[in-house]
Amino acid sequence: MKYRCCSVMRRRRSKISIKKQCITPSADEDMQSATIGPGWKARGDRKPKEKRVPFNRPTPQQVYEALPFVRRYFMYWMKHTFDKEKLFINTFQPLKHKPYYGVPCGGIGCGAIGRDFRGGFCKFSLRPGLVEHKVDVVAADQFILSPMFDELLGNCHRGISGFPKEICFTEVCSLVPGLCSKFLISEYQRFDPSKSGASFWCHLQQTGDVPEKDEECSPNSREMAVAVCNRFKLGPSDEKVHNYALSWDMPKVHFGSVARSYHRRYTRFFQASETGAVADSLCVRALRMRESWETKIEDWQNPVLMHTKLPDWYKSAIFNELYFITDGGTVWFEFDEHWAEHETHLSEYTKQRMKTIGRFGYLESWEYRMVNTYDVHFYASYALAELWPQLELAIQSEFTDQVYHSIEKPTRFHMEGDWANVKTASRIPHDLGNPADEPWIATNAYVMHDTGKWKDLNMKYVLISWRDYVVLSEKHSKFLFHTWPAVKTLMLEALENWDQDGDGMIENFGKADQTYDAWQMEGSVSPEMANDVLPNEMVRSSLETIYNLNVCRFGNGSMGAVNADEMWTGVTYAVASLLIQQGEVEKAFHTASGSYLTCFERAGLQYQTPEALYESRFYRAIGYMRPLSIWAMQWSLKRHCGIQPLKELQYQ
Repeated sequence: MKYRCCSVMRRRRSKISIKKQCITPSADEDMQSATIGPGWKARGDRKPKEKRVPFNRPTPQQVYEALPFVRRYFMYWMKHTFDKEKLFINTFQPLKHKPYYGVPCGGIGCGAIGRDFRGGFCKFSLRPGLVEHKVDVVAADQFILSPMFDELLGNCHRGISGFPKEICFTEVCSLVPGLCSKFLISEYQRFDPSKSGASFWCHLQQTGDVPEKDEECSPNSREMAVAVCNRFKLGPSDEKVHNYALSWDMPKVHFGSVARSYHRRYTRFFQASETGAVADSLCVRALRMRESWETKIEDWQNPVLMHTKLPDWYKSAIFNELYFITDGGTVWFEFDEHWAEHETHLSEYTKQRMKTIGRFGYLESWEYRMVNTYDVHFYASYALAELWPQLELAIQSEFTDQVYHSIEKPTRFHMEGDWANVKTASRIPHDLGNPADEPWIATNAYVMHDTGKWKDLNMKYVLISWRDYVVLSEKHSKFLFHTWPAVKTLMLEALENWDQDGDGMIENFGKADQTYDAWQMEGSVSPEMANDVLPNEMVRSSLETIYNLNVCRFGNGSMGAVNADEMWTGVTYAVASLLIQQGEVEKAFHTASGSYLTCFERAGLQYQTPEALYESRFYRAIGYMRPLSIWAMQWSLKRHCGIQPLKELQYQ
């Protein structure tokens, strides 16, 4: 079943001006003439300004320091030589971006098909949690207009994109059709696209219609395609619109280990079938509800699109980054009572929530194959909290149950080489599993580090619990009673295990024991934070330093906020959110614009926003969860700048 989350971006110019003293070129100047106004727009012959590839050039010092890790990981990698899909991260074969990638099609949790904006399918994530990226472009999603006088056709083509709805249009010259308005629809239910297609094209050329069957197509063909032909005549100056719908029905699915099966969420509303027989019903519903959905989408988006003080790039980014909710290997399942047989730690509170809203999961990245990675969800959860709060509460409830759960299975971690249990009690797991294995049963697929030693996962759980209770749950006591014991346990555990000097502050132990998992940290910065940074004047002073050094002196001030070698796209949006909270709205928009404009306007990384960008040439981990944190900016604008709140999306 589909959530419709946004409509076509409209051509409205923003009146906001951003200071340009440290931007070369400016955010406005970077917007191409074809992209003026909200929305991502591209001609069919568009090519990116910048050429980028996955990062593959570590320094000699980095290689030397990582040699023990490389040896351990290489042995793990070789073990899966013939089944790389089982790797939670394939470090040696990173995914390459597709500069022609367009708006993906699909719903939430029912799979997605990636689209080439030139016309075609170029990525598939129909199997739950698994993204098939290394595929050839399938020349589908094609439309042919055959007027009586074909020499009158023009050849100009442009497109406007606004997730998840896209307009692709062809400009044609005036035609002189007949006067009859009758039209006929015929179907070409099956043909082999790998063959010459001679009979198909000859029949179409001679009759203007598709044949009833393909003589070249055998029952054993590896590939099959379908075509729909719509014939009609128009009177002078008449207009006619014909709508098409594409759907697929995969109601019952399983993960890689096939330990159990799952029913997708839409089967609650459509009869569950083993054979996938309701695709036509899904199409019928989509066509019938289209106008209603579009109206509701516009009502939902207009507070942003109509706002005169929001920049055009932001109006595009806030909605287009939601592509990941559909195209992020997302799964959404109906609750099954049998889950408790494998997951004895599930509480009654969580089961009741899942009976109402289902079970939801999304990947950290297309190539970092882990479900609901918590340290990244900490940032991305603002999109769920703002638009689908019940899904966010269900995820938080599940992680609450995970606090008391343990997996007493020793494993060796690649980075440090130490041995520990996969999941330690009184710790928040890094993730809920690899879809090539069995998420929710085999959690903590991330075995680079022993995340039971990470200092930030438990604290992020505390912060999210507080936010969800105060803002989302309308202060319902049930949510508080469910999370408070876990919050208390984690706080006490942190003091007992990580406060080495008894000062009430936790310390880092000289290892990469937090989200920035390549940075070794030692000691505690918490006392300084508590004493100096929390007063507003000190927060603003710190942000001013970050803005001047990390933003303005990186990439000519047009690429966001750099960490060290990399700019993390989602962290840049989070920094911008904090700037808004401190009243620095123009600096916030300038900071965040670098992340979006680099990806969507310069580097050809649209609808595949990576985790990180280098100043030139490289990126890392395309199709990443964290950029959903742009909704933290909207959260801050709503609460600190009086921006009209957006409506919660309703399921239909």
